[in-house]
Amino acid sequence: PGAKAPKLVTEEMIKSMEPGSVVVDIAIDQGGIFETTDRITTHDNPTYEKHGVVHYAVANMPGAVPRTSTLALTNV
Repeated sequence: PGAKAPKLVTEEMIKSMEPGSVVVDIAIDQGGIFETTDRITTHDNPTYEKHGVVHYAVANMPGAVPRTSTLALTNV
């Protein structure tokens, strides 16, 4: 907990993906798992494109749906 996330997806892996593919960096709060994640995005502007691949890197993703997140996390 609290440690920086390892980079599990290399830039070469991203480059090999089909144009228009989408990746979601679920570990952005810990620095991200993609070598190509170079910024944190927001709920207002959630994506950017790099090497033809759409990157979603919103920190605190559950914050977009707080009530639903609370219900889901308390009823595990």
